[in-house]
Amino acid sequence: QTAWRMKLAERILAAVTPHLKEADCGGYFLMGDQTWCNRAFDGSHGRGIIGLSFGIEERDMWSELISQKFKLPVKLYDCFIPPAQSPPIAGKLPNGTKKCSGLDFICYANTYTPYRWCLAAQEISVEGKWYTTLI
Repeated sequence: QTAWRMKLAERILAAVTPHLKEADCGGYFLMGDQTWCNRAFDGSHGRGIIGLSFGIEERDMWSELISQKFKLPVKLYDCFIPPAQSPPIAGKLPNGTKKCSGLDFICYANTYTPYRWCLAAQEISVEGKWYTTLI
């Protein structure tokens, strides 16, 4: 047990310890191993809210659900999956043009924009893959 390890462990614990109560969120929405605060998506924070999803692979149910349940546009980022294996990354799905009924089929109720980029600390290209920052 060294001081820096203990400090790091305390920081990690603080980062993953929730501070919001269910009432503060207007309820939680649970899907698989994901939980989010309903109020974060209810429009009370102003306009311009979008869903960002990184590493979507073949299909990204989180971004589909965000577009369906909260009617938010989403941006999809993945620099590893070949577009031929991922209809969303290939841009081959209806793009906010049809009504969706659940997650049985890939469906975006609002617009989605695919990007062949991944997330990194700086904008860079490595071995033909593009990386960008959140800034």
